[in-house]
Amino acid sequence: MRLAIALPVSDEKVYTQFFLSFMLLDKPEKCHLLYPKTQFHSADIGKIRTELCQEALDLHCTHILFLDTDQVYHNHDLIMRLLDHDEDIVGGKVHRRYPPFEPILNVDQKHVGEEVIERGGLVEVDATGTGCLMIKTDVLRHIPKPWFEFVEKPDGGHIGEDISFCNKAREAGYSIYVDCDVTIGHLALIQVGDTLHQIWKKSRGISS
Repeated sequence: MRLAIALPVSDEKVYTQFFLSFMLLDKPEKCHLLYPKTQFHSADIGKIRTELCQEALDLHCTHILFLDTDQVYHNHDLIMRLLDHDEDIVGGKVHRRYPPFEPILNVDQKHVGEEVIERGGLVEVDATGTGCLMIKTDVLRHIPKPWFEFVEKPDGGHIGEDISFCNKAREAGYSIYVDCDVTIGHLALIQVGDTLHQIWKKSRGISS
């Protein structure tokens, strides 16, 4: 086993909370740390992920693990846990940064029910986010490149690079799993104003 840990950094900053949690993660003795070698914009995230995957293949890695740098990883054994599952594609439970903040676990284009997620363990999904996703590099040899790309929809919308990767993987016959026992915090910039203040008062039974 040879692991590549990929940090798809797309701006000038890395959160301190991410850095501290990353440093505390248990890691295999031999692993490669990958990051973009040139400056990218956040809009290039599909290109960034694709280039990091190619680098993992060039280094003859057996696995690549994406860990986004706008997250906090609370399980010190996260990496070893995902490796121990020995699945072709397996991720940790990541929440969206915007309301209703649900975990990104999709089946039949719908979110997996809370009761399933709360039971914990591995859950098979059609698609999940790539903020914490481990992929056996052999998978990359069996799906078309670019592995990660934004796809335009007929209605004018688009499919993100994470969902499009999952779609390609499933079309190639691979299953995708999410470990719902993994705890990950998705960092977000919150605007504090009247709306948030009213929500805070309501949650504490304070009348206006």
